[in-house]
Amino acid sequence: TAGIEVEVGDEVRIGLDEVTYVTAVNQSAGEIEFEDEVKTSGEQKWYKKDYSKVEEYAKTAFGGTTVPSIQAESCWLIGRVSHVRKEFDQAEKLYKNAVKLDQAFTPALYGYAQILVRKKDYIPACTLLENVLKACPNSPDALGLYGAILAKDGNKRAKALESLKRAVELKPEDA
Repeated sequence: TAGIEVEVGDEVRIGLDEVTYVTAVNQSAGEIEFEDEVKTSGEQKWYKKDYSKVEEYAKTAFGGTTVPSIQAESCWLIGRVSHVRKEFDQAEKLYKNAVKLDQAFTPALYGYAQILVRKKDYIPACTLLENVLKACPNSPDALGLYGAILAKDGNKRAKALESLKRAVELKPEDA
């Protein structure tokens, strides 16, 4: 199926109240960029990459509940902010706490695995990625990272190739 053709300046509605505008289009690559600000009909404005707001809201959510899954998501969000800011030690602590709160929360498992790979701590990273892949067997990112780790072990090259091949099948634009 063909996508919807858009042009720079086109209005894009998000739900009933939010609107943003197209700022750049690369149709051949399927890429569209939007204004950083999303305007709403109310007083609230949303901004892309406003990490301080993400942190603020996630900390409020964490402190406002005793539900472990919500606390885990809050830790993960703050961990993602730390990760983007290249505060890797802080990101690791937050991802680890998120996994402790909810061992099935795959975004936290994946983020934690990314940090461990960065530290060259491959065995626990593989364990985390195996858990991600049990829950999300068609995650091209997890398959790719898992395959890349396995490729480092000469005895696991066949399994690595299988994982990498599947990742490419699912998301060929990342190959």
